[in-house]
Amino acid sequence: MGVNASPLIDETAATPLVGQAYPDSKIHAEAVVRRLAAAGLDTVIVRPASTYGPRGTAWTVGPVEQIKAGRLRLLAGRGLVNLGYIDNVVQGTLQALTAAAAGQTYNLCDGQAIPFHEFYGYYARMMGISRLPSVPAWAGKLVISPPGRWARRLLGRQATGRWSLHYLQNSSRFAITKAQRELGFAPAIDVTEGMQRTEAWLRRPA
Repeated sequence: MGVNASPLIDETAATPLVGQAYPDSKIHAEAVVRRLAAAGLDTVIVRPASTYGPRGTAWTVGPVEQIKAGRLRLLAGRGLVNLGYIDNVVQGTLQALTAAAAGQTYNLCDGQAIPFHEFYGYYARMMGISRLPSVPAWAGKLVISPPGRWARRLLGRQATGRWSLHYLQNSSRFAITKAQRELGFAPAIDVTEGMQRTEAWLRRPA
């Protein structure tokens, strides 16, 4: 949804290109699917939010590894994570595939958004860490400024774009009303139970 900062974002929101490979690849992929739908193929688009849980990488193993290595820095502000516990997302995806939903698009998440510091705090507490380091909001703006982007390239790091900063600072919530109404989507696992299950998986014997 680009840098949309609406309080509540549903499936009717515009999806403008933002000039970063990750979000733009998703937007291009949706365009391909819509062309296939126009050609007569039954299609459905699902948009999972920040999906975490057992066997997860970016939102499960990734944060743990970053915290262990001392690389995780929270960005001060009111940014929210729109969570999707893996079982809930899989449930919604199966419902979208088996319902009469051809040509439709659905947001799939828990309908629950929490601050980034609260989300990463779950992982920190699993490791006995009570507080994570943070940086002020102005530091984020510095990183995406021309000098900041130049410095990151000089250090061999990928330049950070405006969308990445927006993602970390955005307080929008993603609506799942359409999936609830048309698919009967009902996320059964909240963040408390989801994190308990995630911790149990992370602590399993190798």
